[in-house]
Amino acid sequence: MLPNWLQSDRNKILLGIFIVFSLISGYVYQFAFFQNCINIKVHVITYILLGGILGIVVAYFLGKELHFLIEKVQLFVGCAFVGMILLPLMLTLINRIVQINSTVEKEVVIQRIDEYSQSRFGELELSKTLDGYYVYFIVDKAPFRLSASPDFNVIEYYKGEILPINIHTGLLGLKWVSLQEENL
Repeated sequence: MLPNWLQSDRNKILLGIFIVFSLISGYVYQFAFFQNCINIKVHVITYILLGGILGIVVAYFLGKELHFLIEKVQLFVGCAFVGMILLPLMLTLINRIVQINSTVEKEVVIQRIDEYSQSRFGELELSKTLDGYYVYFIVDKAPFRLSASPDFNVIEYYKGEILPINIHTGLLGLKWVSLQEENL
């Protein structure tokens, strides 16, 4: 049933470690993207539910030959869990990579701009370098926080100023905001 290279326990462990680190790397790559998405919670919850349902369907077809209830339960729970972990990552990556040609330029009124810097080692008394800016404004009648790079030309903007932004739409309808190039 398993390929020859996967017969040894050592190879199974190495494959498991590779999969775990790939998932962690994928989500770390996506978290910066999640910050600038509009209504990301609804999309991620939907993708998690779809992943669970897809995992259960896969488990149904894979579990037809199993005879014991405990094996079927393990298969159903495992497949549902894997689907709930993998599908949000895969669908947001697809959404991000495959864009439909609907970038909309929009002008928003800045509510506030905050700079942020983070220490990866707790609070240090040393001067921290600037990691970026949070720009707060209203998009589609809802408050929004855009994470901008430290290259953002903050000197030109203040509260009440008009800021041009781009709103991108992915293949599956996920929308995200980016600054226009001349503002960087």
